[in-house]
Amino acid sequence: NNGNQTIYYHNSNNPDDLDLIVAKYLYGQENLVIEPESIYVQFREGHESASSIDFMRIISIVNYFRFIDIHSISKDKVREMQVSDHELPPKIINSIRTLESKIYKQINIVRFGPDSKPSIYLHDIYYINFDHHNFSILLNNNHKLEEVTLEIYFIALLKLDLLCTSLFS
Repeated sequence: NNGNQTIYYHNSNNPDDLDLIVAKYLYGQENLVIEPESIYVQFREGHESASSIDFMRIISIVNYFRFIDIHSISKDKVREMQVSDHELPPKIINSIRTLESKIYKQINIVRFGPDSKPSIYLHDIYYINFDHHNFSILLNNNHKLEEVTLEIYFIALLKLDLLCTSLFS
């Protein structure tokens, strides 16, 4: 990858949605992304054991590569993928900000790719996938929709309970 000397990996035991999305994003950026098997080796001498990740880390150091766990950088990478407010119609931004004030949670619009989920909720933040077909429909038709219709669309996209959002208060 263009002289990049970084190997990204994620723990295959229990990656969360965000880790998987970031792994796909990094791979799409022509980075080497691996999912090493969790293999542990017990040595005959001593009480030490080592995992396949430990061995890869040593090989990376010897060969001057950085070996980075995707989970440790996923939040930073998501900021790179985030769509800024000035890229969106004001009507969409206003609807999102109104909904945020009703659910007391942050909502970010992020480029996760067309094959990823329409939205995810992780670490107290909702992420809406800008590239998903459902958001594209909303984006292309927002000028035809009333504020309440937009808000209901976002509630559905985020899989929120309609009655718990104080929509009707």
